[in-house]
Order: sequence, then structure tokens, then C-alpha cells
Amino acid sequence: IANEPGWERDRGSEKSKRYNSILSHGTMLYAMYEHIATPPPGFEDVMKLHFWMKKDFLLENQLPKWEKAIEKAGPSEAGPYRQENRMPEKVGVTMKKLVKALKDLKPPAAAEKEEED
Repeated sequence: IANEPGWERDRGSEKSKRYNSILSHGTMLYAMYEHIATPPPGFEDVMKLHFWMKKDFLLENQLPKWEKAIEKAGPSEAGPYRQENRMPEKVGVTMKKLVKALKDLKPPAAAEKEEED
């Protein structure tokens, strides 16, 4: 929240942690899951390669870290827009879908060829 204009004083506060948890949830849903499930036209191979290369880090490090921070922060009504807590689904649903999508990723054709050599 500290990067939002006028909210700098809240850096590290509980309000800031709650707001950051909403941003993490949105990142998991919109920037990660949706790009795996339905990549933008023309970027299918790039998205597949990117997430395939990052999946171990995401599954072992980033997602558990976000999950723990979101649980600890609790429900959010913090933030400058009061809209950030209106996610279309609960974080547990998003996490489950994202983890499954990452685990189901197959190596891109170029990576498979390199592994065979």
C-alpha cells in the first residue's frame, strides 16, 4: 500500500499487509492463472514456457509465502479504492486452480528436445 499516493505512512502496518494480500490474490488469479488457462493470442508459447520455467519456484516458494501472508493478514477493507476485496472467488479456490494449472503444465517442445539431447 505504501506505493499508493497518500498511503506512504501505512508502510508495514496491518492495513498495508491486508491490502498486499489482496494484491497477491489478484496476481495469482489474473496475472498467473488466467494467463496459463487462456494466454493472450500470439503469446501461447511464451506463456507456457515462462510458467513452465518458473513453476518449481512458484510451487515451492512464492505461492506458499503468499498463502501464509494472506491467512495471517485476514480479510481486507484496507486500501485507497475500497474495491480490492471484491474478488470473484475465495483465495483458496484461486490457489487450488493455480497449483493444479502449474502442476499440469507440460514441458514446451523446445525444452523437451533439449532434455532428449
